[in-house]
Amino acid sequence: AKECMKRNNKNAAMQCMKRKKIYEEQIAQQNAQMHNLETMKFRMQEATMNKHFLDAQRAATGELHQLNKEMDADKVADERERMQEIFDQQREVTQALTEPIDGEVVD
Repeated sequence: AKECMKRNNKNAAMQCMKRKKIYEEQIAQQNAQMHNLETMKFRMQEATMNKHFLDAQRAATGELHQLNKEMDADKVADERERMQEIFDQQREVTQALTEPIDGEVVD
């Protein structure tokens, strides 16, 4: 455009300016499209990661649910009571085995 103006060719200068404007608009459109594509790519990656997390949470929830079916507070209390009985029996056995055979207490 400057060259055309130097040669006093206003018509060619105007054409150059119009072409420059069109090119700038195309570049701006392409930049916007690239930005949109990058945004879509990021959102797809985010959605994929979220799905993996959700799948993992669902699997863990299912596993916990299954495990909790096998145990509840009553079952745990019953098991602890049974363990305590076994410990008490073991303590009685240990005490019986440590008592002196002849009845004498050793200091």
